[in-house]
Amino acid sequence: MADAFNNDQTSLESKVETLVSNYIDLLTKNPDIPLFILSELKMNPTEIVKKIGVKDLVMNSYFMKQYIEEANAGKIAMLHPMHFIMNMMGMIVFPFIASPILRSLGDLPQDDFNDMMQQRKKMIPLWIKAILNTNPNQ
Repeated sequence: MADAFNNDQTSLESKVETLVSNYIDLLTKNPDIPLFILSELKMNPTEIVKKIGVKDLVMNSYFMKQYIEEANAGKIAMLHPMHFIMNMMGMIVFPFIASPILRSLGDLPQDDFNDMMQQRKKMIPLWIKAILNTNPNQ
């Protein structure tokens, strides 16, 4: 993921597409990762954040620099960067966390759920783009 965050040759939109796709592939292959991380966060939040190195990876990345530059230039909505991160991660990770409930609600076998997650690879970047093109002050 660090390569995608720090690639200075790709657009913000391309980075979002890559990150969404890579995270969904990772979580489809390892669906217990979100619950493991949640468990670790509950037990010792500062330790898991430090071990993963997510703060430096995200907040000091070229991705974040691009986000701030585009927001300052008026190309995208001026939202706090954490709104962007929360929305993107929530759309990716929550379905895996809530998989038992969602699969039960929709009578979805695991393969159908996985197919839906593959569809989200295209849908999430579209939703993120719509969020970034929304003026929250209107």
